[in-house]
Amino acid sequence: MILTAPALLESSNATEFKKNLYARLKFWFLTLSPGLGRTTLESCSKMLLGFGVNRCAVSSKGNAPLMLTPIISALYCQGKIKRNEYLEKSSTLTHTSSESLDSSLVLGNLIAYLLVNDSGPELENLTAVLIESISNIEIKNVVILIKKALENNLSDEDFINSIGSNARLGVSGYCSP
Repeated sequence: MILTAPALLESSNATEFKKNLYARLKFWFLTLSPGLGRTTLESCSKMLLGFGVNRCAVSSKGNAPLMLTPIISALYCQGKIKRNEYLEKSSTLTHTSSESLDSSLVLGNLIAYLLVNDSGPELENLTAVLIESISNIEIKNVVILIKKALENNLSDEDFINSIGSNARLGVSGYCSP
């Protein structure tokens, strides 16, 4: 997201970053971007109504925090604690669900792992890195299912079939079987 880089560059810590991103999101919201999702619409509306930086998030399992994750994770690929702190601040600005935060942490740690490990991912190490930052059991289970699918060389279709019929119903924002 184009708002993320300037907010990162103009901030000296994660709390300042969250405040900076909050201000930028309020302005961005007024442009009525076509990529605006329902939860972000609700959260940005709360911002405009005067809800503070720590009170504007909405209960949702949406994927908006994932859009901020790549640039944060690339910038802080060497520092897991700092990376996860920034990911938490960006995710909780608009979303309150553990699924949104965990999805951001999984993607962020995956990006950082791939950037740091030139030799390519070792499945066992990669899975451990991803699972250790997840609090939501459903998302942990998805990571484990993906690992098993990769170990068994499952096709995409076989993987979808292996996680059950709920996958065919569609995904609302985050990865869940």
